[in-house]
Amino acid sequence: MLDEQTLPPAPEMANLVPLTEAQRLAAVEAELQTIRARLATGDETMASLRADLAENTSATIRTESNTAEIVEFFMAMKGAFKVLNWIGALAKPITALVALAAVTWGAFLTIKTGAPPK
Repeated sequence: MLDEQTLPPAPEMANLVPLTEAQRLAAVEAELQTIRARLATGDETMASLRADLAENTSATIRTESNTAEIVEFFMAMKGAFKVLNWIGALAKPITALVALAAVTWGAFLTIKTGAPPK
């Protein structure tokens, strides 16, 4: 580290009287007190943030446990809609086959009896 005597004086420092050792120590101590105060404030802020985070985490866990059944219900409904879509996809051709069978039966009865069914 450079000694203060080897550094050229700053222009604003040229007219100042050099500080005594006691004055330097007092200035350093004052700066240390300022730093300690800022660190204490930072510690309080961190403690507050940790408490808020813990509260938020517990609220998130409660929300997750409260909504687990709802999510399970929606997943079951999603599966149910898939099954209903499959049934609907099968119902279209089955309906056509039933209609064809009804028309064929009606035509058979008409030809057999000579009159439309009553």
